[in-house]
Amino acid sequence: MDTAGNAGADVLTALRTATAPLHDDLETRLDLLDPDLDVAAYAYVLSVFAAYYAPLEAQIYALPGLDDWVPALERRRKLPLLERDLHHLRPQRGVTTTVPPDLVPRLDTPLAALGCLYVLEGATLGGRVIARHLDARLGIDARNGGAFHTAYGPEAGRMWRSMQDALRSADRGASARAIIIGAAYATFAGFASWCALSLPSAAGKPLTQVTEFPASL
Repeated sequence: MDTAGNAGADVLTALRTATAPLHDDLETRLDLLDPDLDVAAYAYVLSVFAAYYAPLEAQIYALPGLDDWVPALERRRKLPLLERDLHHLRPQRGVTTTVPPDLVPRLDTPLAALGCLYVLEGATLGGRVIARHLDARLGIDARNGGAFHTAYGPEAGRMWRSMQDALRSADRGASARAIIIGAAYATFAGFASWCALSLPSAAGKPLTQVTEFPASL
């Protein structure tokens, strides 16, 4: 991975180039646009997301002063939306294994947090396509299990543009860019590895500990 990127390229272009293979692998692995997707499989994937977002957001929102770098920072929390969706869907099965610490990037500076947020906010933007599929295929929308994929509603474009502006403002030299791109890459790579561990294998068996939730949850 080239964390410096093309020095003459926009930081967003450098981020896309550095993370494109991991992004494509994740889309294939998650397969949320599968025409045969059912509610149980969707809910299980949300539990995988929630397990990984928890340690990321714990670090991001503990960083003092990050709201000076990222507009509307508090509104960008996704774990509450995932938890709300899981409450609505009441899954019978879900991942309960803690994400191995070596799969979670260290987000101890605003620049590292920005790199991670590039991944999380990009997922939110792309979630609009998934949201349309969930509505058409499963009747799931923001009110009954689709809050995560419909985050920001009609303001999704504006929120993404403000994230882009924050990244461009922070792109002040090669060292800053290297930290941003390195954190974005580590977030993608860690989540891809977590998905490889926690999503069902080819034999249909999850590779991490899974809890059978009681129907009354």
